[in-house]
Amino acid sequence: MPTKEHIAHLKSRKEKSRKLRGHSSFTQAGQSDDKTVLMMVKRDGLTLGAASREQKANFAIVLAAVQTNGYALTFASAELKANKKIVIAAINSDVNGERALNLAAAELREDPDVLAAAAGGGVTACGEVQACNAGCALS
Repeated sequence: MPTKEHIAHLKSRKEKSRKLRGHSSFTQAGQSDDKTVLMMVKRDGLTLGAASREQKANFAIVLAAVQTNGYALTFASAELKANKKIVIAAINSDVNGERALNLAAAELREDPDVLAAAAGGGVTACGEVQACNAGCALS
């Protein structure tokens, strides 16, 4: 059973997320400056959905968004959905790496490094294999 502190923490996070999504200059104008958008996606990657087309194609903004929430890859430009570093970051930060893999460009869905990351192999964006957090042996 969740504690009162845990419930209060979840309510606080939900409220912060709601405030970010309701950021007036972001929602009323439909876009904001890159610095503001970068700050917002670092807090909630899914706010990338409200960004401009140019911001959805901005490497730094999209990388920050997918590092926060892998599902933010949904909103990235087609070019960045085909970027190995972006896709691996999305897979590594998503609760369900397979979901992020399905959002990637078709040509990356069969890339060995991307597949290893989706399988939980701890592959970094540069293709370097890291130790599994659970202490499992990597093949």
